[in-house]
Amino acid sequence: MATTKFLLPPGLDGERRIEIVRERMMRTRRRDLDASGWVLDVYPDERGWVDQPGNTDPQRCVYYGIIWRRRRKTA
Repeated sequence: MATTKFLLPPGLDGERRIEIVRERMMRTRRRDLDASGWVLDVYPDERGWVDQPGNTDPQRCVYYGIIWRRRRKTA
């Protein structure tokens, strides 16, 4: 199992964040892998939060894209 976690740029709406995760999943797509991706929001004082320059969100929330992959089971 492999997990990729990356910080998403500040100031994007929810649809654009999902689109970025999908684009990145497609770039690493292989036939022998199962993959899923999602967006994780992290608020101040939570594990993984960073002070992101240019973040204008009043709650200072940051967003990560996460892609999880594993080899497909063969019968």
